[in-house]
Amino acid sequence: MTQEYNLKNHGVELPVELIGRLTFLRTEENLPIVFLFDEHHGNLNSCIEKNIANAIELIVKAKVVLVGVESLAGGKSWDSENQEYSNDYSNKKLDDYYATVYKNSVTKFADEVSKYSKDLVCGVESFGMMHRIGEDCLEGNFHFGKDVSLHTLNESRSKHFIKTLFENYNLKGIQGNLILNCGGNHNSHIEQWITSGEMDDIVGIRANYIRINTIN
Repeated sequence: MTQEYNLKNHGVELPVELIGRLTFLRTEENLPIVFLFDEHHGNLNSCIEKNIANAIELIVKAKVVLVGVESLAGGKSWDSENQEYSNDYSNKKLDDYYATVYKNSVTKFADEVSKYSKDLVCGVESFGMMHRIGEDCLEGNFHFGKDVSLHTLNESRSKHFIKTLFENYNLKGIQGNLILNCGGNHNSHIEQWITSGEMDDIVGIRANYIRINTIN
């Protein structure tokens, strides 16, 4: 069921009809808005379809100009061997190639929003971090047999997501609002950084944040 929201104090002139629970994490005037979409990759309670509907509503009525998705790779190169961002390491060319073709197993949100407007969608996943997590989960390595979501690099991935979203925003030289679609655990990291006051230093831009949960 949709609910109508008035976001005029955020610069959105038209009322928007959205599905799910909204949490307003920062509400100041004259700032871009980042809508943080929680996604359960198993599509619990049809959250992916609901997120698609919300995204299209916000693109049409709320000046959304960029949609970052976890399902595609993007952002700066990360050296999985030395575990650092780098433009000069032995596997960089190979990593950069695989990053251009990388997709995770759940791309429905990205695919459907791209059909509506392909130029809006950008990948925010770190191929290097995902590669390292995969290596660490192999038999004989330290994370074998453990819950992948508990890997220590997942917080770094969350930071990569939000930084990459704003890097694309700055690179394109655009103005308007943004969406980040990713797992709820990642948005919880981001919410913690907003609450603690760290977020502005992480991304270099002050923005408003609204988290939208359509899972439960």
